[in-house]
Amino acid sequence: KDFPVTPERAKAGLGAFDLASGIEVGHGGVFVGAPPYLWFIENKNDKPGKIDVLLKGFGSEDTHETLNTFQWGPDGWLYGLHGVFTNSKVQPLDGPETRMNAAVWRYHPTRKAFEIFAEGTSNPWGMDWRNTDGQFILACCVIPHLYHIVPGGVYKRQAGASFNPHVYGYLNEISDHTFHKESGWAHAGLLALDAPHIPERFRSSVIFGSIHGCSIKQNILKPKGSTYVASRGDDFLQSGDKNFRPINLKWGPNGDIYLIDWHDQNPCHQTKADDWDYERGRVYRIQLKGTQP
Repeated sequence: KDFPVTPERAKAGLGAFDLASGIEVGHGGVFVGAPPYLWFIENKNDKPGKIDVLLKGFGSEDTHETLNTFQWGPDGWLYGLHGVFTNSKVQPLDGPETRMNAAVWRYHPTRKAFEIFAEGTSNPWGMDWRNTDGQFILACCVIPHLYHIVPGGVYKRQAGASFNPHVYGYLNEISDHTFHKESGWAHAGLLALDAPHIPERFRSSVIFGSIHGCSIKQNILKPKGSTYVASRGDDFLQSGDKNFRPINLKWGPNGDIYLIDWHDQNPCHQTKADDWDYERGRVYRIQLKGTQP
């Protein structure tokens, strides 16, 4: 079903949205991030029903750094990420606009409320909450790559400054290393492995995709005061296929790990529009040995 073109977009001679970059299921339908909007598509007998705009004002001047990585939080809010080189002025249908670039944001699906949960980092494209202590770990596409996120936190930024004039310092990353020289700087997707069905040797780990490295990286978290230090672990998965570009990981209903791969020889900006592979993509399932399909 075609998305409706809002009057403001139609007047400017534009389509319904610029690109789609986030998706999550819940509340009887599907939430879709497609700048400049956050949409909700009603599930009506397994077919698209009513399509509504929930938020508007998301920017897309840097298509790598717009709203992404939708995920339900333990508090019932829909969480998302937003990169540093795209500027947004997000506005609910009724309410004030919120200026945002590098940030973790959240939207309440019944109260229709929008807010910034934490700000800073660089170009975040992966997050998860640890099962054992509920702490929020975030992966960034560029170095430094790992942060421990707390509500209201203001973190080191790749560029620019906070919109808050009363911020006088920034929280740092927790990673004690980078992968820049060995496998590239672009990381996406993150999963915390502290789950009871996971082998014990992985339970202190988080894993995340290395887009340039065609692999899944592992960082081992160790307590450090009120936070953690993240140290290098062995790669969780490696691929010899140079089309393998992992961009997100999710738990499946049976505890399996699902991994999406955009499947392209090109890992980043540096190519012509016609050089991209627009036709292929892959979804992998990672299971424990002996698990039934």
